[in-house]
Amino acid sequence: VLAWGGVAQEIPAGAWEIPAMALAQNPAARRVCVSGLGSLGLAAEFLRVPGVTVVCHERDEAFLSWVRRDGAVRAALGGPRMSFAGGDIRSFLAGRPGAFDLIVLGNPDAETLAANRFLTREFFLAARGALAPGGLLCLRAPGGENVMGGEAAAYGAAVWRTLGSVFSRRAAAPGDEIRFFAGDSPAAPSEDG
Repeated sequence: VLAWGGVAQEIPAGAWEIPAMALAQNPAARRVCVSGLGSLGLAAEFLRVPGVTVVCHERDEAFLSWVRRDGAVRAALGGPRMSFAGGDIRSFLAGRPGAFDLIVLGNPDAETLAANRFLTREFFLAARGALAPGGLLCLRAPGGENVMGGEAAAYGAAVWRTLGSVFSRRAAAPGDEIRFFAGDSPAAPSEDG
């Protein structure tokens, strides 16, 4: 998908891995919200699971306008099982208490104040409020396949601590990117999943 004179959405390499890990942590999930980088690719992968509905949150209002105008595009992007939402993600989540079984963020690295908003206690509180009982938040941070340098380790530790200040349960899957899972259910997240 093109926007702003360049590629705005693409299916990330291994896009199936993220939904597979999230659904392994919460196999009963049926109401999913995806937001951020690669959200269309993630949504397409979640929609391969029967019974799953997806809200694709997109900050680009021009893109949303195009999708809402063109029925063929909307049908190609998931049909009736996928809907689109826009605006500020924190406000969006805060206005939907208990709405989602899974919230999956394709959050960018926190290299700017705008990107850092996804990794704050306030954001995690909004996400927690939007999760149904047993719901799970999934997000990413830079990692290292074999070795993590000091900066990446400190970044990951800060995310881990901040998640722990909001959620009672956390798990992390290491790799080039660290996948964090957080929730309040005794059953998930699990480091075994």
